[in-house]
Amino acid sequence: MMLKRYLPVGVLLACIATAYAFGLHRYLTLDALRDNRAALAGFVQSNYAGAALAYMGLYIVVVALSLPAGAVLTLAGGLLFGV
Repeated sequence: MMLKRYLPVGVLLACIATAYAFGLHRYLTLDALRDNRAALAGFVQSNYAGAALAYMGLYIVVVALSLPAGAVLTLAGGLLFGV
């Protein structure tokens, strides 16, 4: 009975630990955005629908896990997709 109560918290903590273990926090920085701006803009231009869906999925995961890269992704969305 107690396990069911703490299962969502355990899953959330496991997801956060996995994100950090894979180094996601190193790729979601302003420096990485600046360095990869041309490549990202080219990808968005050639595959707008797929890029928009990938961005939305990544944004949902980052915000749901409360990773500190949410602000960077907000700026990236404006940079890549405009208003």
